[in-house]
Amino acid sequence: MKKALCFCLACFLLSRAIVLGSAYLTFYSFDKPPAPPGYVESGQGPLDEKPLNVLYFYDATHYMKIAQEGYTLTETPWFPLYPLLIKLFGGTPAAGVLLSNLLFFIGLVGLYKLAGAKGVLLASVTPIGLVFSAIHSESLFFCLATWFMVALAAGKKEWAGILAGLAALSRPPGWALAAYLAVAAVGELVRGGTGRRLESVLAPPVIAGAIGLAYPVFLLCHYGLADILAVRVEARTFMPFWWGTVTDLRRLAALNDPGMKMIMILNLYGWVFIVTAFFSSRFTAPSALYALFILSFPVTKEGYVFATHGLLRYACAWPSAYGGMVGKFAGRFQLAVLVVLMAGMAVIIASLLAQKVFLF
Repeated sequence: MKKALCFCLACFLLSRAIVLGSAYLTFYSFDKPPAPPGYVESGQGPLDEKPLNVLYFYDATHYMKIAQEGYTLTETPWFPLYPLLIKLFGGTPAAGVLLSNLLFFIGLVGLYKLAGAKGVLLASVTPIGLVFSAIHSESLFFCLATWFMVALAAGKKEWAGILAGLAALSRPPGWALAAYLAVAAVGELVRGGTGRRLESVLAPPVIAGAIGLAYPVFLLCHYGLADILAVRVEARTFMPFWWGTVTDLRRLAALNDPGMKMIMILNLYGWVFIVTAFFSSRFTAPSALYALFILSFPVTKEGYVFATHGLLRYACAWPSAYGGMVGKFAGRFQLAVLVVLMAGMAVIIASLLAQKVFLF
């Protein structure tokens, strides 16, 4: 275990130095903090020369507002576990950054148990590396999903139920973990002859559902169904899983703006991580449910150029993607090339995010 911790810590520190170093070098290379026009006015985040500003963008404004002031109706699309943890850590932007980095490291330790040193190495150079250190919930979900799989592999299904429930409180796709437990329980009951009591078979999905439903129940009690539905469907709508990708590929051909083309391609690149997750044969069913979930809620809001907005963030937060890469690219040369390519993309994305470019 000591060897695993040391390796994970080394990968974590080295990757943070590369990714954060790229972001900070970019941010402070400008005479004044860089950002697109209307960045502050549109509520994407504050803009000052403080070091933490590099890690304070997009969803961070909503998480910090919830942590410091509580919920309003407009903040309800952002799930509560991450801002609650920020509040418990002190309720400051520094607390959010510390929390994200700590959770990412804990997630890497869990990934070591699932995919070994190679899996940890690949996750450390993930293209969304800066997001895992920013005030965002990706690191929390990555940590919970990883240890959920560790619990499944160890046969600790009640613990898997707890972690799935917590994942459902952290991000909407967390419900894919709870759904897997429900499907697995039904399958076990259909097969029969397990020798297990009904309560033990149903316990994992019941635990996950009980924990995850705490937030919807809170919303219903405070705001009512009509108001909640109006907010929830404003940007994303349930569609066939191929709709967002097909729509964006059509739009891509018609786009004349090179910058928007790059952003759309980056989000479509999430498909690489979705596909490689299926090379990890131990967790094919959870990966399938997760992929269906994140692909079935594309952005349909008028004014958004691309429907797959956020796809790369969702795909890279799924731990099986890195385990699948290990299985597919096991050779040293293949692994080295993959690490270099992913690290290069992580540096580019970190530099763009440091300029507050609205990537995902």
